[in-house]
Amino acid sequence: MARTPKHIHPQVAAVGARFDRHEYLLSDDEENSALLIQGLAAGDKDFVLFIPLEPVEPLRPEGAAALRVGDIVNVDGVIAPVKEMFQSTISGSDSDTPPDARDREPLFGFIGQTNSTVLLVRWANDRITFHRGRSFSEKAVSGAFSKR
Repeated sequence: MARTPKHIHPQVAAVGARFDRHEYLLSDDEENSALLIQGLAAGDKDFVLFIPLEPVEPLRPEGAAALRVGDIVNVDGVIAPVKEMFQSTISGSDSDTPPDARDREPLFGFIGQTNSTVLLVRWANDRITFHRGRSFSEKAVSGAFSKR
């Protein structure tokens, strides 16, 4: 049985855009976790459901910070071009902050994308997290939650 989603509200700054994003930490009784994000890009209403990745040879925060849009990354066998770089700050939450963030601390990140997979990599000076995701329409997600 899934537990109640925990809502997190980060403010995001990307090149040429500043916007709010809605993130939901999901977990089940076996402590499996997922991250559901609405508004991955400015003006986007669709959702991306992410599961954590633990690469055998992960990027370090310094390596991630050196990447630029268009660079190709390989995260746990998912090879994708970097589509967007961003900085975010948690501005509010109805629960604890997510495991990769601390309240009001800037968190840096990039999004990589193939045809069917979205990579989300976020870091601060002392840590880095990796997520693999798939996009869903706003209608599909709201329909899934309304059936509960």
